[in-house]
Amino acid sequence: MLSDKLNKPFILSSAVKKERISGKFDISSPEDAFELMVKRLSLLYFNDGESIYIYRDNEIQQQLFQVKNISLSKLKEYLQDVGLYDLRYPLRAGHDQRTFYLSGPPIYISLVKAAAELLDNDVQEQINENINNQVPTGSSRYGDEFVQIFPLKNTFVQDRTYILRDEKVVFTRYNNGFATAIYAIGRERKNSQKSA
Repeated sequence: MLSDKLNKPFILSSAVKKERISGKFDISSPEDAFELMVKRLSLLYFNDGESIYIYRDNEIQQQLFQVKNISLSKLKEYLQDVGLYDLRYPLRAGHDQRTFYLSGPPIYISLVKAAAELLDNDVQEQINENINNQVPTGSSRYGDEFVQIFPLKNTFVQDRTYILRDEKVVFTRYNNGFATAIYAIGRERKNSQKSA
């Protein structure tokens, strides 16, 4: 009956389902009647805006969880924006602002942890995308490839030719100068693209 007055279904934990309540209740103010009932019966609840989840007080859970990319303020702001933040179950962060402690009803713990993971993963994907889209300093991007010019030390740019026992020996391909190696790589890629 109280559920009807509040226009939200009650979702009861198995422990709460075992409880029986009888008596006369003043439900002229459904919110006040609900708060009084919860207080007198030592119940916990969480209202997600659609349903009210009700638990025994001994079903309270504690959770420590860690994120890499978001802060307490970002998580709290998101929960407030979507109407899930509950002042009765505050989020607490360590000095690093990346480790959170939360105590509350199981559904609330699950929702907050899922929100933190979602936000953290979204930020990580953005970071990865930004890293993948960055062109290293001093380089140019060609599709998915980068070309970077850098100074060479203690190596040859051109192929090296030596005369050994009256024979001409040219160090090419993998024992080559960089110019030939780069040309060979480009030629191999061009040939593989034609055959694909």
